[in-house]
Amino acid sequence: MVPCPHPNSRKDETVRQPAIAVPTMFARLGARVSPFHLVCGALTLVLLLQVLQMRFGRDQGIYAMVAAAILDGGMPYRDAWDFKPPGIYLVYALAQLMFGRNEWGIRVLETVSLASLWPAFWLLARRFNHDARVGSLAASLSVLIFAELEFWHTAQPESFGGVIAIWGVLAAAPLISEGVAPRRMLALSAVAGCLFGLSAVMKPNFGGGAVVLAGWLLLGAWRGRWGFKLATLGSAATLAAAVTSTRDLPQSFLQRSLQRTRALLGASAEEREGLAAQLYSVADVS
Repeated sequence: MVPCPHPNSRKDETVRQPAIAVPTMFARLGARVSPFHLVCGALTLVLLLQVLQMRFGRDQGIYAMVAAAILDGGMPYRDAWDFKPPGIYLVYALAQLMFGRNEWGIRVLETVSLASLWPAFWLLARRFNHDARVGSLAASLSVLIFAELEFWHTAQPESFGGVIAIWGVLAAAPLISEGVAPRRMLALSAVAGCLFGLSAVMKPNFGGGAVVLAGWLLLGAWRGRWGFKLATLGSAATLAAAVTSTRDLPQSFLQRSLQRTRALLGASAEEREGLAAQLYSVADVS
């Protein structure tokens, strides 16, 4: 009797399995990155290197002076005064804390901030245009326009506030599409509101993004896209996050700016000249 082979025995069998193509991470990345993306990326890199070499103008010196006062234990609008919102002084203080008191530390943070526009515009373009090349082109053009402003108009509140607002738009983008789960809607509303609030600390008009988003959610409820209760909660989460992010802005920025403005208007000519000399001199941060 010839023993039957075990059903699971493959001693005398040649098993041929179909070849399965498993793309590696680099292969997937190469399939998505076209020469167009590479050209835009190279252009953006060259422009960012130029921004990195820019130094201080008058405004940047004032921001650095206030930031130095903060790191020395002082308070903006009390120990060192300027009329800009408080966020920019905190960014300069962070740069001085990380890289020391010099003129290039803030440029490092600025180039990192500008570089983050690439993934932000990439994701926005893929969502709304279904073509990431639009995002690559938008990022390159944004950095190009920014670099053309040169040292005088860069490293400003708009430089950082605008980027934060773009990320707020990206957080709010899924709310435009249909079928967003209630919990995800509330979470995205709060995140977007927080980002718009932080951008308002840099420049108050950027905070209008939170108002627009809250209005969009209520409009969606009126059109029947989601329940009015959910839209109200989403709007409340957006505005609450924005207000929480800017809760110290009215007192520290508006109130003290008004006080200083009244003092300036009531000062004598000699006092105004002395104050102007302090405000418009470039700070020595070496």
